[in-house]
Amino acid sequence: KVKLEELIEKTITGEWGTDVKENDIGVKVIRTADFNNDGTINYDKVVNYEFPYGDILSEKLIDWYREMVFSANGKDENQLRIINAIDKSMYLYVSDNKYKKGLKKILSPEEVTLKDKELIRTVLMKLINYTNQYEKNQVLEIDTSKWI
Repeated sequence: KVKLEELIEKTITGEWGTDVKENDIGVKVIRTADFNNDGTINYDKVVNYEFPYGDILSEKLIDWYREMVFSANGKDENQLRIINAIDKSMYLYVSDNKYKKGLKKILSPEEVTLKDKELIRTVLMKLINYTNQYEKNQVLEIDTSKWI
């Protein structure tokens, strides 16, 4: 097993969108905010979000994320920072199609694995670097209205 703290140490906060409506299909997502102060997970706060089926990268990335979260030690600040960074990237992935399309250009389903420490690190770095660049570009690419 790979300890999350061995992979990265950058803090990026995350925020998740709206809940899936009753009877909709989605995925359970655990956020750093779902951890109690004693490091245990508060399952009452775990929320359900939609994700596209038939999309291999989405399916593998969400499973990968879930495994990363469940392998985290809720009492370890370094591991929680990594989960926090992944939270932000995954929030953008499930809520912003432009982000998702861009990430799919740089991340392949074959890279998304938990069997290889270097690939885990590669995926983490791609997620975090792409998220940072994407957010920077979003600030710079403000749409303006056109006047006739």
